[in-house]
Amino acid sequence: QDSDWDGLVLAKAGLKRLDMLDKATETISQDIMLPAVGQGALGIETRTRDFQVKAIVAPVNDADTESGTRAERGFLRKLEGGCQVPIGAFGEVIDGEVHLKGYVGAIDGSKSVRGEISGSPDDAASLGIQLANQLLKDGAEEILLEVREALEPNE
Repeated sequence: QDSDWDGLVLAKAGLKRLDMLDKATETISQDIMLPAVGQGALGIETRTRDFQVKAIVAPVNDADTESGTRAERGFLRKLEGGCQVPIGAFGEVIDGEVHLKGYVGAIDGSKSVRGEISGSPDDAASLGIQLANQLLKDGAEEILLEVREALEPNE
């Protein structure tokens, strides 16, 4: 607050956890920018066959968050995205359905494609893949190829 900065973009989830939402002066609309995959979701990793630990952590799992995150991760996995690739996604459960928004953009912002899909939480990961396939057809494949070429080290 006391810095000479003109602004700072922070995750709303982080501000909420710190009980500092009142410090935010603006919330960026999802029509302008989608978050990176998995933003705001917390996870607990367990061993595959450790059923005792799985039973202990099960009560803290939020099924809606899990479904939204599975949709986002399916989207990212299909697009083979990473930290430096401009891909955004937001999945949430509304009225019992997963709603997923996705975005792929050029590094310089000159081109982008967006899309949305909805369906059953049971199909969350496949919804992400379906949306990724649609965006690939709509121009994301060309954008991602250009992004990957730009990120490759010069030989």
